[in-house]
Formats: sequence, structure tokens, C-alpha cells
Amino acid sequence: AGFFAMMSLFFRNSELSGVLDKHGLSLSRWQSTLILVALLLTYSTMAYTGILIAVVLNLLIKRRIRALLMTPIIVFGLYSLASSIPEISERLEGLQNTEEISEGNVHGSSAVLFNHAIITWENFRRNPLFGTGLGSHVAATEKYSILGGTGLYGCEMQNAPDASSMFLRIASELGLFGIVLVLFFLITHYFIVDTADREGLVLKMISAAFLVTILLQLFRQGNFILNGFPFFVYGYYFSWKQFRQRPQGKAEVL
Repeated sequence: AGFFAMMSLFFRNSELSGVLDKHGLSLSRWQSTLILVALLLTYSTMAYTGILIAVVLNLLIKRRIRALLMTPIIVFGLYSLASSIPEISERLEGLQNTEEISEGNVHGSSAVLFNHAIITWENFRRNPLFGTGLGSHVAATEKYSILGGTGLYGCEMQNAPDASSMFLRIASELGLFGIVLVLFFLITHYFIVDTADREGLVLKMISAAFLVTILLQLFRQGNFILNGFPFFVYGYYFSWKQFRQRPQGKAEVL
């Protein structure tokens, strides 16, 4: 949203750009482009992941199959861009070199995520059906953390309440029941629209935006209420409900 707001300011005739011109503060096209590129380079790995998911969903919704074949190039481009940023590069390398955790040579964020993946697996395989209950991942972390006694012992309990990922937390605390429940909700509230249906496309784009947020939360954020997450879940449901209430929408819901 910030990127498109900046792009609108620089390349469209908005009221704010008029005020900047009036006071001699307008920027050239190259200066504007440089600022936008600098903004992109400040994004995190999850931001690039969100951009990729949004592009793929947009192409799927509009049936741009040929353009969808360009996805590998987009992935490579985003990966190359992310790898050029030192902070992100360290994290990517950390996920590829988890065997060095015992020596403390892995980026702390990568080590914490890998630690919770191990904890989740250990807790899940002992309690596969219903997990150990909401809020129990902290206790699981105390039992199964692999960071104790390593150079990263200070991160042993980091992100213990949310497991660094909502998917990991759900698998740990709710087991297969929670995983199936999440998949059931996402799949049953996904709907397909005709590209000629403009009103339906608007609802679908809104639904897709909520879906991207939910997926990113499942990947990397385990707090159920942080940043108003329940409203995004409700928004995904509500856009499906609005589409379903349209006479031509009922036949197109999965």
C-alpha cells in the first residue's frame, strides 16, 4: 500500500503533488524511481513472498495462464533482489545451514524459526490428533527446544507463545484437527469468478487480498489477534458471503 501510495504521488497528478510543485519540491522521474526502488529494498522476505503470492493470485483470477508461466522468472527476480540485501541474505543462508546452529553461526531469526519447527514436530508426533491445547506451545518449547546449550541459548524461549508461525502453532496446539479446520475454511470460502463479471472481480480481488494476509500470517506470525488478524479472517468470509448472495455467484462457489 505504501509503495502504490508513493507511486501515485510521484507519477500521477494528485493534490499533494500539486502542492509540492507549487513550493518547488517536485522530483524528476529518475529521482522518483530511485526512491521507489529504495523503498522496495527495505522490504522483508515476507513482503516479497506476499508480492509473489498476490501476483500469482491476480494472474489466476484473470486467467492469464501465459503470464502465469512467467512466475519462475518472477521468483528468481525476487530471490535475487532479496539476496542482495545483507539482512535477508543472512536469514536465507541461516535456513540453509541449520547444522551450524550448535555453533551459534546462524542468524538468530532463522535459528528461532527452525527451533520452533523442531518443537512443533516433536509435540505433534506425540499428540497428532488434537495437539496439546491452545497456549501450550510455551510448555512444548520448554521441553523440546534445541537451542539450550548452544551459542544461541539466549533465544531458547524466544517467540515461545506464538511459535514464530501460525501454522506451526496450530499444528503444535491443535494437531490435525486444527490443520484440517484451517484448510477447510480457506478452501470452502474460495470462489471463482467470470472475468466478464466486473462486480464479482472486485469482490474476488478483495477476497484475494485477505487471503494473502492470512497465508503470510500462517507462514510467519503466530499471534491470533496481533495487527487485527481476526478482522482479516472475517473479511475473507464476508467477501465470500457477499459473492454468494449474488444470484450469479451461487453456482460459482467451490
